[in-house]
Amino acid sequence: MAQPSAPPPSSAPPSLWRLVASWVFFVLVFSAVVYLVVQAILYSKEKRQAGRTGAFGNDSGKAIATSRQPAAVIEVQEQNKRYLVDAEGVVFSGPEEPGSLLLDLPLIVSPFPPQGQTGESWDVAEVKTAVSVADFLQNDWSTLGLKQIRIEVSGLFTEIRLITTGGSEVLWCDFSGRPEATTPEEKRLRLVNYVREFGSLDAPAGPYLFDPRPAEGLLRTRRSR
Repeated sequence: MAQPSAPPPSSAPPSLWRLVASWVFFVLVFSAVVYLVVQAILYSKEKRQAGRTGAFGNDSGKAIATSRQPAAVIEVQEQNKRYLVDAEGVVFSGPEEPGSLLLDLPLIVSPFPPQGQTGESWDVAEVKTAVSVADFLQNDWSTLGLKQIRIEVSGLFTEIRLITTGGSEVLWCDFSGRPEATTPEEKRLRLVNYVREFGSLDAPAGPYLFDPRPAEGLLRTRRSR
């Protein structure tokens, strides 16, 4: 008498295997997406931190590439040397000879030497103000025909003056402590409008001394050559 055959081993239906495979695929994709998002957040945080600190310096003590951008060249009169700085007054490089650093950047002439080393801030209020003015006027540098910004110690306080290629000067601000009646944007517009009307800050019969600070408007007097 024939023995009954044993039943085949049980196996999961195909639909269950497809469900398991789909779940494993979803977990893998989700893990990869989470990993990429976390890496992007960490990179963005690290980049912002580098931008705030400047990320200057390495084992050799030299400046390394950062997210900072050069904003001006400062020439120190008593040293006859030049330094490259960013908009916050942090020194990129220097000292260099006056004939070097001939970049398409505003030039600031200062009587104050830097207080720190490369990668550190030029911790002098007058210099930081001059650098911020240079950064503010960078797009109008050619329009206004500027040659340099000069930090000038005059009498009891220090002045920031804009010097044109034709020898005219603009008394931009001083450190007397007196409040100004105009904002930097108002002063800029007064100078730009003058150039639109007359062609340059040295026209029609300059050189001139301009004062864009008074509430009544732009003041202009003749300067001796």
